[in-house]
Amino acid sequence: MKLSFRHISLLLLGTILSACSTTAPEEASRYFFPPAPAGPKIEYVKSYFSTQDLRPEKTSFATKYILGEERPQSVFITPVDVVSDSHGRVFVTDTGLQQVLVLDTVGFELRSLKPSGDAAQFAAPYGLAIDDIGRIYVSDVVARTISVFDRNEKFLFAISNPDLARPTGLAVDTKNNRLYVVDTPLHRIAIFDLEGNLIKFMGERGDAADQFNYPTDVDVDLYGNLYVMDSMNARVKVFDVAGQPLRTFGERGTAAGSFSIAKNLALSRDGQVYVTDALEHKLIIFSLEGDLLLRIGSKSPASGGIAPGGFYLPRGVDVDQNSAVWVVDTLNKMVHNFQYLTPEYLRKHPIE
Repeated sequence: MKLSFRHISLLLLGTILSACSTTAPEEASRYFFPPAPAGPKIEYVKSYFSTQDLRPEKTSFATKYILGEERPQSVFITPVDVVSDSHGRVFVTDTGLQQVLVLDTVGFELRSLKPSGDAAQFAAPYGLAIDDIGRIYVSDVVARTISVFDRNEKFLFAISNPDLARPTGLAVDTKNNRLYVVDTPLHRIAIFDLEGNLIKFMGERGDAADQFNYPTDVDVDLYGNLYVMDSMNARVKVFDVAGQPLRTFGERGTAAGSFSIAKNLALSRDGQVYVTDALEHKLIIFSLEGDLLLRIGSKSPASGGIAPGGFYLPRGVDVDQNSAVWVVDTLNKMVHNFQYLTPEYLRKHPIE
């Protein structure tokens, strides 16, 4: 359908208004959070939807689609989780494709990790993690395994245990030689060493400080403390290396700092906890102590155009060593890239 100038103007206006948390400075192509008059903390960078978005050019699918051009075919079916190696590779699990896709933003290509043996693909790849030496960990909720690949994407070995029911979220603590695996339906965390030996299970069903109700994700801070997304209890629970409870934050609700259906979390080296709330279509950011810092997003199906900062059932989230933030937008079948405004980033990308 050919669009008139008026239609294009209305589309652009509606797109910008739907990103209710955005503020665009003098450069119209840049979007920052929070809105003025507060100082910006995070910038929307780009959305990855099709292979066109891997091309070495500034104009991405998001910009082209906002302007009304023909929509390309998404490379995703049901993207779930994401992790970045901080060197231009972004790994995305897709249960619909039964693959782990590798978005190579340096080599400008799309490829996938290859499982071991005769298997041409994963059964249902789900959670992702990367350790300090670049090894990639992939949980498979149907095969009930965690596959480990080296930094060159070569399969190394698989971790399994007959008592694992459905391994979902993953986190690696290289310093303490630990792999944390969320076993969602059994309401607990499995703790392995990095050779794949089971150390212990942690937790049981309940709402006490050391109990869980359908946990979904985990991450580890610089001190080895474990952060657990206790989804159906609508809280983030924090434990020390020994597994002792330290604190909790969050509650059920729609108010600022509350969760409806929280899915995933990620910790940054800058001291923030990023949580995706699927039902509220938001990315919620806390301090490590649980103080609310910022909320980004609103419900924004991509069929009406891309709204920078808008989501439609966000799930996986990761913050890499460059403070780049990656969010899986499941129903929009894309991955969004944001950037925390560090001094290093601002020197290269000053705000006019």
